Amino acid sequence: MLPIHIALRYIVLESPSAAEAVNQIMRVGVASTAHFLVADGYSAYGVEVSPLGNGVISPDEDGFVLHTNHWISSPERVKTADWLPDTYTRLKRLEALKSRIHSSEDIWEVLADEEGVPNGICRGVAIGNGPLDDLETLFGIVMDLEVGSAELVHGRPTRGKQPLLLPKMGALGNMGSDVKRQSAWV
Repeated sequence: MLPIHIALRYIVLESPSAAEAVNQIMRVGVASTAHFLVADGYSAYGVEVSPLGNGVISPDEDGFVLHTNHWISSPERVKTADWLPDTYTRLKRLEALKSRIHSSEDIWEVLADEEGVPNGICRGVAIGNGPLDDLETLFGIVMDLEVGSAELVHGRPTRGKQPLLLPKMGALGNMGSDVKRQSAWV
């Protein structure tokens, strides 16, 4: 099993395709629990990794890979009562909003959704004294893997906040695709 940072750098980023990255992760394993959104211009997968085994989340019938902060794939390798309490409601909210997504601007609108504040998709800081009361969204990123571009918002991607265009880099810039897929990860 590899440390998470080594797996991300030397398996995910160095693999020639998303499918190859997923195959390598499943074969080698990762020594901590995490979720990787692995995608290229042709396909996207959610890969849940843990020392207990890994799981793959394939795109749903609409072509989306949605994930919040709990184990989703089957079999459930990691069971805990310590998931963030709102992780299930945030995933349901993503599922409810995905039909609105037709462009990158629409993805930004979903990532900025604050319904259920402070526990919305775009998490805000709660006023309270509990250990989970000071959690907030740290960034938002929208990638167009067909074009090879990405936009980043540092901090909460609230409505009206302007994303930074990340420079086009690497082999993904010219891959192209005959599959139109947009994925959101929260």
